[in-house]
Amino acid sequence: MERRGFLPAALLAAAGCAAYLNSFSAPFLFDDFYHIVTNPRIRDLLHPLEFLTGTTRPLVALTLAANYALGGLNVWGYHAFNLAVHLAAGLTLWGILRRTFQGPEAPGLALAAALIWLLHPLQTQSVTYVIQRGESLMGLFYLLTLYCVIRDWHSRALLCCALGMLSKPVMVTAPVVVMLYDRIFLTPSWRELFRRHGRLYAGLFATWIILPLVLSQGTVEYQGLVGVGLKEFSPLDYLLTQPGVILHYLRLSFWPHPLLLDIQWPAAKTFAEIVPPAAAVAGLLALTLWALRRRPRIGFLGIWFFGILAPTSSFLPIADAAFEHRMYLPLAAVAVGTVLAVRRLCGGRQTLFRVLLLAGILALALATVQRNAVYSDPVSFWQEHLFHRPGNARAAVSLGAALQQQGRSSEAEEAFESALKFQPDLADAHNNLAYLLLMNGRVEEARARYKEALRLAPDLAMAHKGLGLTLHRMGKLEEAAAEYEEALRLNPVFSDARVQLGLIRQVQGRDPEAFRQYREALRLNPKEAAAWNNIGTLLFRQGKWPEAARFFRRALELDPGYAEARENLQKTLQENNFAGP
Repeated sequence: MERRGFLPAALLAAAGCAAYLNSFSAPFLFDDFYHIVTNPRIRDLLHPLEFLTGTTRPLVALTLAANYALGGLNVWGYHAFNLAVHLAAGLTLWGILRRTFQGPEAPGLALAAALIWLLHPLQTQSVTYVIQRGESLMGLFYLLTLYCVIRDWHSRALLCCALGMLSKPVMVTAPVVVMLYDRIFLTPSWRELFRRHGRLYAGLFATWIILPLVLSQGTVEYQGLVGVGLKEFSPLDYLLTQPGVILHYLRLSFWPHPLLLDIQWPAAKTFAEIVPPAAAVAGLLALTLWALRRRPRIGFLGIWFFGILAPTSSFLPIADAAFEHRMYLPLAAVAVGTVLAVRRLCGGRQTLFRVLLLAGILALALATVQRNAVYSDPVSFWQEHLFHRPGNARAAVSLGAALQQQGRSSEAEEAFESALKFQPDLADAHNNLAYLLLMNGRVEEARARYKEALRLAPDLAMAHKGLGLTLHRMGKLEEAAAEYEEALRLNPVFSDARVQLGLIRQVQGRDPEAFRQYREALRLNPKEAAAWNNIGTLLFRQGKWPEAARFFRRALELDPGYAEARENLQKTLQENNFAGP
């Protein structure tokens, strides 16, 4: 790094670390549980096909598997990775801006815009919310692709663009936006651009080939979430809704409150919801086109903003019309535009300009620290959601799950029941309530809730497993086994369901089949303590006491509080000593 760039880079890194230092204690939330906590695909880094298939974001899955291999479910490591990605993206943005701004003020303008972007609390959803590393990882490779083109590092640009496509499909716009930057800032004409960089852009556009390959792997993960067949939105409904969403994003850029993880933005239906926002966004688009003709460097800010939002804020329906993390990269255009606007308003008064920017940056940093503190308490986090979105059924389900984790069963039950008042057909609410009832010994009520969850969502593997547990407790072993088998048909890597199925076969005396299920569970999840313990019981029954003891010890290493494994180990050691060497 050039010596003149060391201090600004160090300042960016230090500021980012200071703003996110209190994020490391934030627990897993919301979709983190599906993608990380209960996801057996990421449990074995040595079998990459397990986590590289079945997802539209294979590079994200690879990083999660690496995190799990290094630290299990210790959330600290996941947050450290997310922050490292965000800092790298901020430094890359700064590198781009200091080569884009012109004149003696360029270094200061670049640093100010990069700090605003890096420290803005709107970014917390892409940094502190672990699974949204997909957005920040894609954002990093998007910025690196542009940076490499600016530096004439063509092969590196192609690699970064390909890695971005493997991180999140929003990367689809990168070749177009980067090419427009090249034409506006670097190359005097389109003819010259294609003469000098024709092969580069052929390669960048060729990375689009990656997208259908990875999207074809997302049938389970994204079924019913994207496409023209959504029940929540038709393409026209979605298109009419997005202007209001875009204006919401812009408002949050300047006044980031309230910030919500799960907005559940409704379809626009009324004149007031459709026409004024559409007129405002149409005006911004018209201003962008005008600027591209008269002042193309300013017009590029509109290209950056609308171009990157296009995959999620146009006509292709997505089940969730709005998510704050979608502003991760578009926020850069807002940050740059704000810095330029404040400089123009201040005229030549440099002291006023610097004071205003410094005050704004400090305010954003403090808001980020406060937002990260909210993340650290999931109960307060979801209560805040429900305060701002009282009818949000998914937030109520998440609140119930957080209360249940704290042992507050009666409050959790109330939260699940309130979710069903908001949305009676929410299968996840029935499923979570059923599990709570089962854990409290209310078996018949749990069975009825699981049945209702499966009536609403027949392909919900978790509900099939839960119903299997319920039937197992009722002594209906074959019915329970059928539910476990259905759960495995829907999700072949569901290691816990394999353990439960193996347990039934073991009780039925079908030891070879039980052993096969346990072994497969351990292949999928080598840290499945119950599988180690249960194989140990099979070996104990065969008189293979030293080998059984090894399995019980491994179960205890994975779960030191596993009372059954401890008792089995003691019994095995006693038998082995009694039998002699």
